[in-house]
Amino acid sequence: MPHPVWDMKSAENVEQTHYEPKDFGDRVAWAQALWTRKFFDIISGYRHGQVNEQGYLTRLVITESVSGVPGMVGGMIRHLKSLSRMDPDLGVIHHLLEEAENERKHLFALLELKQPSILFRIGLLGEQTYFIFWYMALYAVSPKTAHRFVGYLREFSTRVYTQAIHDIDSGKFPEWKDMPAPEAAIEYWALDENAKFRDMLVAMRADEVMHREINHYFAGLKPGETLPGMTNLIAASAKNKKFQPDDTKQ
Repeated sequence: MPHPVWDMKSAENVEQTHYEPKDFGDRVAWAQALWTRKFFDIISGYRHGQVNEQGYLTRLVITESVSGVPGMVGGMIRHLKSLSRMDPDLGVIHHLLEEAENERKHLFALLELKQPSILFRIGLLGEQTYFIFWYMALYAVSPKTAHRFVGYLREFSTRVYTQAIHDIDSGKFPEWKDMPAPEAAIEYWALDENAKFRDMLVAMRADEVMHREINHYFAGLKPGETLPGMTNLIAASAKNKKFQPDDTKQ
């Protein structure tokens, strides 16, 4: 699917932002996101800024294994509603499906470095199954809360990717500093042919920032409100105006 390809210089300048909860639904979403982040930290053994390379990979694989669920579930529900009501969805379905595919690409890029064991895969399967049905119920009841919840999860993901990049730059992970990016990642994000693993992490963090802003934007949509184009959407909703997509890749 078409997806943004980032200008790497501007992608380096992203900032950690937080949408302050404003109503009951936002507070429910924030509480659920905090619980989910804590759960991911516990089962992965992750401590922010205090783990080695394998600790980051474990945390990111666990996160990305479910990160592709919200977009697909939300897109499916909206697709079925659009069919049953015979009304257009005003552009949301496409964005959600692109998000689902993009997060799946994140997972497979990371699997180039870490192949989970059988027990790890069984655990991920249980995690995914629970998350699919839980998120499906949440989205059916309150799409606004569901999108706000995903926006908060992307805030946490941005934080983890930023810390990993910082640890590479500080010399904590010299092996990652010069490690080449996988060929599949270079092709997908249109990276330089000599791109490093760090460049892939920067591009993946840029995706998380995009999903953060879009889901918070969707959470604020009023019934029947139309969407601007992808570029305008990010420009209108992003707090960091320096961070803009460079192009769209087919």
